[in-house]
Amino acid sequence: MSTLQAVIHISSSAVCTVIGQIEHTSTGMRPTIMAVGLAHTDAFAHGQVVHREYLRQALHKSVQEATDMSGTRIYSPIVSWSSPLMLAENDMQTVTVASAEGLIDSSDLHQAQVLVEQSLKNNERALLQRCQQMVCLDSGEQVQDAIGLRSKRIDIYSHVMSVPENSYQQMVDLLQGNDIEGCTTVFDGVAGAYYALTENEKRQGVCYIDIGATMTKVCVYSQGVLIFTDCLDVGGTMVDMDIAKECGIALADVDSFKRQEGTLNHERHSPGAHIIYKKGTKSEKTMLRRALNEVIEARYYEIFSEIFARLEKANLRHAIDAGVVLAGGATQMDGLIGFIRTNFGILARRVAAPTYIELDHSHMSDDTVKFVQKHLQDSTLHSAIGLFLFSGSEQFANDQQIQYEVVEKVDYLSEFSKLAQKFISLCKKVIY
Repeated sequence: MSTLQAVIHISSSAVCTVIGQIEHTSTGMRPTIMAVGLAHTDAFAHGQVVHREYLRQALHKSVQEATDMSGTRIYSPIVSWSSPLMLAENDMQTVTVASAEGLIDSSDLHQAQVLVEQSLKNNERALLQRCQQMVCLDSGEQVQDAIGLRSKRIDIYSHVMSVPENSYQQMVDLLQGNDIEGCTTVFDGVAGAYYALTENEKRQGVCYIDIGATMTKVCVYSQGVLIFTDCLDVGGTMVDMDIAKECGIALADVDSFKRQEGTLNHERHSPGAHIIYKKGTKSEKTMLRRALNEVIEARYYEIFSEIFARLEKANLRHAIDAGVVLAGGATQMDGLIGFIRTNFGILARRVAAPTYIELDHSHMSDDTVKFVQKHLQDSTLHSAIGLFLFSGSEQFANDQQIQYEVVEKVDYLSEFSKLAQKFISLCKKVIY
């Protein structure tokens, strides 16, 4: 069975729309990208709409490009974004099964989301995303898919991410202004993590860190389940501003200068090495390379110290045996992997592109195919494409209570029942 899916990712640098088909078979998910629309904009920064009209125009351009390319119209897309105002917690709701026979159906599981939304509304917050973790039956069994089983009462565990109600409504109004109704929302970090992480890493325990221009997104998985998310109001632009201020580099020149000359690797250059900054064609400035790199190192140390301090506070430093996986433009800094290992004692790797994504050449031009292939290789569209992949995942199906028909159901969480009790204990340490 195949489904046509449209997703929209809104970041601090662009709006990206992806349309494609996701086929569910006995051997797994087969995603095919039919169209991509991309509109660069800085109208959404630090998780806020800083210029509504510019963002509306970028959204319109992105959607129009994708719909023209695919020959389809978007009705109910999945939309992702981030905000430092997001709050997250592990939640448990007890629901009485409606059926007199105790036969569980999707409406019973959906009741947990209704209860969560009601609780959030009382605090003037709106649900950004809810990821179901597990369901406990009154017999004591822990299951991942409870539909069709019997229990008079069920405890539904989930990870809940919320934002202020006004912030959420502003985004909904923006989408409706482009004739987009009935969207489902997803935290940007979850979308990127689905692109970046392997199932083995999620089971072992892993921390996904995406450092964007103005925000840093964090997701922690353990026993194959999402147990922690966060969004920090820090990003790569802070590194640029530090360099501009401390080294006297024009802000417009910092990004290229940083990429060319900056490093976190102390062994790459001699301590007394110099670099020359040319401002235009009329003047130049000579400085110690060490001075530039010390500025970069100080800011990166601050960013990662804050991330790991939050994990420590949530009792999760011990839960990431697979280390950290890095995404986002700011994580391309030379020497960052070694810097993390040396200063924080944690293994790290950068995001790698999934190899099972196909491109639909019947809808895309040769130039578009090359464009998408380039961004798959450099992972600059990791959140948007990750959102598209997540829309076809078993996790998303469980969250939305979508039932896919396949030749043979694949049990992606075959170890779930064995690890359930350990997982509950871990989550209680974090929030419950």
